[in-house]
Amino acid sequence: MTKVKNSDGGGGILIHIFIIEEGKLYELYLDFDVERSTVLTGNGQYRMSPVVRCQPKVVSGEIAGTVQPTEANAKIWTVARSATVSTVARSNGFCKLMALPEGTYTVHIEATNTTYVGDDLRGGVVTRRQTANIGTITLQRRS
Repeated sequence: MTKVKNSDGGGGILIHIFIIEEGKLYELYLDFDVERSTVLTGNGQYRMSPVVRCQPKVVSGEIAGTVQPTEANAKIWTVARSATVSTVARSNGFCKLMALPEGTYTVHIEATNTTYVGDDLRGGVVTRRQTANIGTITLQRRS
């Protein structure tokens, strides 16, 4: 069960029988069953008791890779539909940008350790339900 907020501030509850996984972007298909939603009461009146079937579709993908050297303390980010999606490289340099809609992205790598120079990778293609592997990016020391 998931609580849903409408754009007008109202809300409701969406009952579903599937697991919503962290880090994924979903489209939900809502099927309003008119016949089952209309109930004839004992006094000859009708009342609405909405029956809505909800079916998910994962529409996101990921970009993953490794940034070396680990002492660069890399921050990795991109822009997805005007929202910034970011992460930091783990202690082994691995990083993953998740819940990205399909498209082509520029991945920005910033070294928070200023003795290293960051980098921009263009053309990271994201396909839904897939992980685009950008391989190992080696940042250079400033001269």
